[in-house]
Amino acid sequence: MSVAAQRQLRSAIDDRRFDPVYYLSGDDDYRKDEAVAQLVAAAVEPATADFNFDSFRASEVDAERLDIALSSLPMLAERRVVVVRDVGALKKAVRGVLDRYLASPARDTTLVLTSPAGDKPDAAIADRATAVPFPSLDGAQMLTWLAQHARKIGAELEADSIPLLADAVGADLAHAAGEIDKLASYAGNRPITVADVEAIVGMRRGETVADLLDAVAARDGARAVSLVGIVLSHPKTSAVPVVNNLAVQALAMSWARAARDGGLNASRVESELFRLLKAGAAFPGRPWSDAVKCWARNLPRWSAGDLESALDHLLAADLALKDSRVSSEEGVVTSLVLALCAPAHGTVAA
Repeated sequence: MSVAAQRQLRSAIDDRRFDPVYYLSGDDDYRKDEAVAQLVAAAVEPATADFNFDSFRASEVDAERLDIALSSLPMLAERRVVVVRDVGALKKAVRGVLDRYLASPARDTTLVLTSPAGDKPDAAIADRATAVPFPSLDGAQMLTWLAQHARKIGAELEADSIPLLADAVGADLAHAAGEIDKLASYAGNRPITVADVEAIVGMRRGETVADLLDAVAARDGARAVSLVGIVLSHPKTSAVPVVNNLAVQALAMSWARAARDGGLNASRVESELFRLLKAGAAFPGRPWSDAVKCWARNLPRWSAGDLESALDHLLAADLALKDSRVSSEEGVVTSLVLALCAPAHGTVAA
């Protein structure tokens, strides 16, 4: 749904054929802001922008100003464009103006409404607008985006450097764009290599969140513990998302363990795990294909009881990290990793 809606918006921008109202929501603020900028650039004639373009923060606009902006006619141009950001913050009277307008929007005005990351999409607005969701990119989508963004600025990321960069920036596209700019400047006219990412971004191969997750899945306690401090020292990395990634891993492997114990053929584990991730739109801390291969490969190391115990440890770690009295995130994660990697109890069917 989101991909199709984004393509339709892209076509509208390219063809300059705009719907009366667009509503952009979802957790990816970077691509939302980029889409708004592209839409405004395509719909507003620069020579008459002073007369035909208004942009408001919902918390700052009053009912009169919004009403005037929405009821004004285009001047010396085909259309007006009005942008209202963070629409959920509209005061009651201002929301009344918006609701009346949405009931019968002007054909010569394009109204663009946005909700910020973390806000639940407004169903009442979505029903009366062209809704374009921008969910956070999953692992595979992030890899594609990094390569495409590099090409957009005239740079080229070598294939091996892309996953390493993805581990460094997580799902933060604004951070990713900034790092690619620095890497492009550093590399000059040559492709950006793993060594460049290690030198400029500070992320080393074999020392990523994905490596920590793989070590825990393999129940390699020594390796996992050695990575905790390194991983938590990375920019844009903290204990909470690491624990979340470990929880996704434990839940997925619990599901796979139950499926195997219920008779699922081992050859189907990867495909069924991939289907599970797709259905849940979960982010496992690395590309989906890498995650499911790791989980399927290490599933024989985990019994149902081991995984149930792992989930208990993960809940306890999550609660500990939310306790303001905890002084060391590294200590919490290290203790968690040791508990997760404890030797398996009993035999486990492959």
